[in-house]
Amino acid sequence: MDIKNIFLEAEKLSILELFIRTSILYFVLFVSTKLMKFRQISIITPYNFLMAAGISHIAASRMVTPKSRPIDAIIIIAIYTAIYLAISYLYFKAPSIVTQKPIILIKNGKIIKENLLKSKLTIDNLFSILREKDAYNIKDVEYLIAEATGDFSIAINKNNLPPTKLDM
Repeated sequence: MDIKNIFLEAEKLSILELFIRTSILYFVLFVSTKLMKFRQISIITPYNFLMAAGISHIAASRMVTPKSRPIDAIIIIAIYTAIYLAISYLYFKAPSIVTQKPIILIKNGKIIKENLLKSKLTIDNLFSILREKDAYNIKDVEYLIAEATGDFSIAINKNNLPPTKLDM
């Protein structure tokens, strides 16, 4: 392998070829994304993100590699889409196989260390999450739950909240 051949003497795509490849693969990606029904990025699951990143990488590499055939990229994207749709179907028919269950991290002001290990969080992560949720005293927290979506739900003991105008 000669460095000069790799960087300087590779085949070049004409502007028209690059435009046609890009247009075709963009259309295929558009159709694939519509079939997969990707949601808002804030609620996208790690699996959906990996599928989107994988498809995008395949399409991009096929667009600019002169020796690759665009039909290969179309077939790969179709297979990715079929796999995604099959796994999405499993979300409804057998959710225990493909989804995580919520994990209770704090119950009645006490940290459940086994669940903290399951969720792969450290104490520092836990306290950071509590601060983000405006819970500064762990004793005030009835529940802190790590949801399957990656979010955290918190229930604060109402007896420890400051009084409001309605309480007066």
